[in-house]
Amino acid sequence: MSPQARSGPGWISRLALICGGLLVGLLAAEILVRALAPPPEVAVLELGRFRLSQNPRLGYEPIPGTRHQGGRLGIYAYRGTSNRLGFRGPDPPDPSSPPRPGAWRLVLLGDSLAEGMGLEDFSHTLPAQLGDTLGEAGEDVEVINLAVSGYNTLQEVETLRRHGLAFRPRVVVVAYCLNDRRRSDGRILARLLAARAAAGTEAAQPLPPVLAWSALYRKLAFADAAENESPPTPQDPFPGDTRAEAFDLLAELSADHGFDVVIAVFPRLARLDPYPFHEDHAEVTALAQARGFEVLDLLPTFQACARERGSLASLRLDRWHPSAAGHRCAAEALARRLVQAEGVGDPGEQSPQRRGT
Repeated sequence: MSPQARSGPGWISRLALICGGLLVGLLAAEILVRALAPPPEVAVLELGRFRLSQNPRLGYEPIPGTRHQGGRLGIYAYRGTSNRLGFRGPDPPDPSSPPRPGAWRLVLLGDSLAEGMGLEDFSHTLPAQLGDTLGEAGEDVEVINLAVSGYNTLQEVETLRRHGLAFRPRVVVVAYCLNDRRRSDGRILARLLAARAAAGTEAAQPLPPVLAWSALYRKLAFADAAENESPPTPQDPFPGDTRAEAFDLLAELSADHGFDVVIAVFPRLARLDPYPFHEDHAEVTALAQARGFEVLDLLPTFQACARERGSLASLRLDRWHPSAAGHRCAAEALARRLVQAEGVGDPGEQSPQRRGT
């Protein structure tokens, strides 16, 4: 028998001893933590389609695969099942794969307006109608919807950083609602924070059963919570106007990853003529253009559509949310801008970063 054959069982025995020693050590640490330094209790706190996020720039995030078919929407925002990332619409393409031949990708950011709150059918929403309208114009575009009810612009850009960049979009569209100056989420975050404080637990992403059981893991993963004398109290992590910070971050991401940015400014739909919010449009337009973004002010679009239809009523569900017809008007205007604007969505104008993908 060769020396290599004789040494085989010994090597396996040593590896087994090492693994056994590690297991014994972990079990001993688990017992000590449970006896001497109890870790914080951990719970996954959910509210409708949302849960607390460990990302401080998000505050809360959508839950993948959440289904709602109830008679009342309430905190659920829409009926149906969220996709594998938690957003409304069909599952997005695999980000590790390139677009289908001849196609390019567009990421849509926004809040409940872009998500289509109040619309029963996803095909009536802005992301779906934008894809259809671009297709009618001869553009093969994979529109990836990352809109989340209640998000402000800073949360939207962080969602792009967390999820959207992996798709290597050619264009990022921000569906800007005039209440995006500050967070306006219908108290989603405040209610989740209050639930955490009342439960006296630290919120966590869904954990595998072994990790949720392990006192040692919870002690290490939630060390900061263990040092707190009392549970955190509800507070607003986004005080004040965060648009400039959000647009600065968006400009950095655009430069680093080589995508174009279009800010589509939606009017407030309480009244269009005379319209009382011109200053709000001018303000966000100045912020966006100062950072080199394309801006599409949709006020003239909605005014023209209202004249064609004889009234504003057919274009809106409420003062913030368009109807299916309103989404169609916005999608047609946005598609025209994307097709006509020089450099926006044009493969011939790709940055060096994008040419390398």
